[in-house]
Amino acid sequence: MGVEISFVGRSRAAVRQGGGSRRRSAPAFRPGIGGSGVPPYSNPPKRLPTAPIAIDTGGTARETVAMVPPDLERATDRLYAVFAHHPMPPDMTACDHCVDPAEVDLFRRTPLRALTPKQLGTYLSNPGTWGDGTELPHLVPRLLAAYASGEMADWWWPGHVTSRIHASWQHWSPEERTAVTGFVRSWWRRTLTSWPSTNPVPDVLEAVVALDLDVEEYLSDFAELPGDTPARQLAAFVDNWRWGSSLPEDAQRAVRRWLIGGTPGRVLWEAAVARAGCPAGDELTEAAELVDVLRDMLRGENA
Repeated sequence: MGVEISFVGRSRAAVRQGGGSRRRSAPAFRPGIGGSGVPPYSNPPKRLPTAPIAIDTGGTARETVAMVPPDLERATDRLYAVFAHHPMPPDMTACDHCVDPAEVDLFRRTPLRALTPKQLGTYLSNPGTWGDGTELPHLVPRLLAAYASGEMADWWWPGHVTSRIHASWQHWSPEERTAVTGFVRSWWRRTLTSWPSTNPVPDVLEAVVALDLDVEEYLSDFAELPGDTPARQLAAFVDNWRWGSSLPEDAQRAVRRWLIGGTPGRVLWEAAVARAGCPAGDELTEAAELVDVLRDMLRGENA
């Protein structure tokens, strides 16, 4: 029981912090779904397939090699429009011992869309020693777009930036909060309908939870979105979920209620039948069988 297995089932690149690097510690292995005691059925979770989406930053931060999906593009444009009235503070406070003043000055002078992942990651790695929070509204569009495009894969998890947003947004206008939640919903739906996806489903779900959004509403998209790609993402998500979760307990309870409700099993069985005879169909069948076992055991615990 001392084996450590990452919840997301894949090795994230080292997260740079203050010139060094570190990896987020994998949670200690907990048998069963959310610590419920359900026995692991096969092997540790599979590596979740991911692929970057390139975005157009005017040719300054990176070249465009693929089109951003239209729904995500619209949500991104809305973010930039809604937050456009927030300028970069003329004098950014930063600890000279923690961050090179020249780096801070370059960050302040760089156009928003041209800020590189390294610049954004270094900023995020120095909370409390770089900036006083007044700069965050200006940075929100670029930060969220960079995470959704996969540019921040070597830095902090998506939930890190959305937790910082949530800590500040009580002072923001309803329009600004709506622009953020609209973007996150588009990002989530794009994740569920892409194979491979730019970000693993568990990572984006952590970002949702950090904003204190309705987890069950987001989980319902597995059944409501068209095509069988959401079912494949669901299979990968369940395969990872049973090995333990880093979500807060209330979010874990929401996932357990969702599993007990039977919708995940229905989605997986329907997709498995449709893909019968191919490798994806076999994976979907295995996931559907696992969900049936988990559902019955969770129902027994709640009886």
